[in-house]
Amino acid sequence: MEYFKRSHAWFTTYGPADNPQFVVMVMVEHGGHGGEATGGIVSAIYNKLDELGYIKE
Repeated sequence: MEYFKRSHAWFTTYGPADNPQFVVMVMVEHGGHGGEATGGIVSAIYNKLDELGYIKE
């Protein structure tokens, strides 16, 4: 599909699930399907938050 005809991809999450402390929203312009285009980015953000000690279990 042509680039400018693709829809934007949005993905909004909160975490951690048991005690939400963060909201992460990723938007990829003309990215196509939401989770497919943005899921890896959201995952990397949560991994970095955990690595830096921001997520307390």
